[in-house]
Amino acid sequence: MGDTTHLPVPSGTDWSRASKAVLVDSLGELGSLIRRARAAQGEILAEMQSRGVSQSYGYSSWEALLRDVVQCARADGSRRVQRALACHDYSEGTHRVPATAPATREAFRRGEISTAHVDSILTTLSQMPGAVPDEDRAIYEKVLVELAAEPAHPASVTRAGNHILAPFGAGLPEARPTATGAAGTGVVLGLESRRSTPLHRHPRRRLRCPVPQAVVPVGETMPGRGRRAGSAHGGAAQR
Repeated sequence: MGDTTHLPVPSGTDWSRASKAVLVDSLGELGSLIRRARAAQGEILAEMQSRGVSQSYGYSSWEALLRDVVQCARADGSRRVQRALACHDYSEGTHRVPATAPATREAFRRGEISTAHVDSILTTLSQMPGAVPDEDRAIYEKVLVELAAEPAHPASVTRAGNHILAPFGAGLPEARPTATGAAGTGVVLGLESRRSTPLHRHPRRRLRCPVPQAVVPVGETMPGRGRRAGSAHGGAAQR
């Protein structure tokens, strides 16, 4: 495989002769390639889990196998396995376990988000109460994936996830003033309009406030928009 792997730039390129634009473009292309390669590794790990490969090769754990095969530390190996099993279907005996983060898998596969983004999204989904309907979980996941792909810093995705979790009594939302002037709330970017049932009318749970599509504290620039959150009226930002 090492002899046939295609790189977006030829190996041995003399970068001293490249223009600044080529340097920037090539760096971005290689970054995307690395993210897509990590996503592909996750697909392989999920299949290995289904077949019990680590036990077949005499390893007591996935972390031990990954240490030898991909030369990563135990903690890194554990995170790789967690991502793989959350993003992909896999088998446990005769039982097929569905992916809990399919939208995250697709964005990762396209190289649009990083492992740090994936970890942030998975943390939010794992802290979401089991009573939340699958349809709603899918919407929350898509909101975070779209924010991550703008691209937003992973910390911004974490903050948005905390605000999503806040009405459920989960997560660790920051007690900072926002565009609405109250701690734990923020700029709402149209999530309600994308739901079949408004959050405050959901039959399973009456929420005290709408869950944001993305929350940007006052004074921070919204990624990819060149605008700052907040206004004199504290209204919702528009796409």
